[in-house]
Amino acid sequence: MPVYIPIPPKVVARPVLTEKEVRKILARADRNGDGCLTMDELKVALKEIGSRWPCFRAHSFLRIADFNRDGKFSGKAEMDKLVACILCWYHQKY
Repeated sequence: MPVYIPIPPKVVARPVLTEKEVRKILARADRNGDGCLTMDELKVALKEIGSRWPCFRAHSFLRIADFNRDGKFSGKAEMDKLVACILCWYHQKY
């Protein structure tokens, strides 16, 4: 008769992402340095953060955080909301 020996599950360290790190990643993704993030720049940032579907996430965040509906993230309020959305999504993911 086979003997069952329970093996404890592997403990995987959860990666931690802070607000400061998200802001650094978004600043690096801003290619032209104008302080605004376009959809393409946001896709690059989300891919760096680890999104499997950066295009879908970028469109979702654009609907939520683009207050003036100009198609890009500009201004402090929009960037703050974008960072909050990214952190919320990231912590739900892990």
